Amino acid sequence: MVKQLAVILLAILLGSGTPPAATETAPAPITTAEQLLDAVAAADAKIETLRATIRYKTVHDLLEDEQIRQGTAVLRISPDRRLKQFRVSFTKFISSRGLEEQSRDYIFDGRYLVERLNDEKQFIKREVVRPGQEIDPLAIDGPLPLPIGQAKDAILRRFTAELLERETDEKDRLKGNLRLRLTAKDAQDDLETVDLWYDPDTLLPGRAVMTERGGDTIHVDLASIVINGGEANPADFSTESPPLSEGWRIDIRNLEDEP
Repeated sequence: MVKQLAVILLAILLGSGTPPAATETAPAPITTAEQLLDAVAAADAKIETLRATIRYKTVHDLLEDEQIRQGTAVLRISPDRRLKQFRVSFTKFISSRGLEEQSRDYIFDGRYLVERLNDEKQFIKREVVRPGQEIDPLAIDGPLPLPIGQAKDAILRRFTAELLERETDEKDRLKGNLRLRLTAKDAQDDLETVDLWYDPDTLLPGRAVMTERGGDTIHVDLASIVINGGEANPADFSTESPPLSEGWRIDIRNLEDEP
């Protein structure tokens, strides 16, 4: 579950930007990967909340199997940038059997990471940050090692970065988007490459395609993105356990319990 959620978050948050403030002079054109990373990092610093619809597709190469989940995502970052909370809620599942209504949530409150399988009434809660720790749990060196909202040098410690040609497919909704390819430096990294699409004017992320070492790919498309569109509801990030009396199976795992 942690790996799956990590991939989702990478797609949602890596370089999630906001429209740049108006200036008298146009910004310099982005012609290198490092310039894009710098611009994205600057845009990240302005985010307080982010909301988007999400389409998450997994393609299993050997099994020739494809599965799609659809839903919404919301992110909240505290003014001091120390606390990051998020919720990804899926409501639809598409497979070889067709379209199904299927509800599951992934929630991070700043300390605990929760997976709620609502239809099965299964609740899994994992502690990923110890009390009192002054760390970013989503940092490249944190419990979920992802280049999320990090400076360029932090990203480049894990990946090499290459600016690709802009999206040219006339039928693609992201035609004209900037494209960045990240290639993992460590041959043991679960991810081999991550391709990212950014709107050239706003630096908002529109798509991520992640290729794993085994050949499987994960495609995440974001749409209807809203940045700083009002305060997020604290209840959206609650990791409180549901009542046992309602038939829920609850599994809580603290770091001190880990071997």
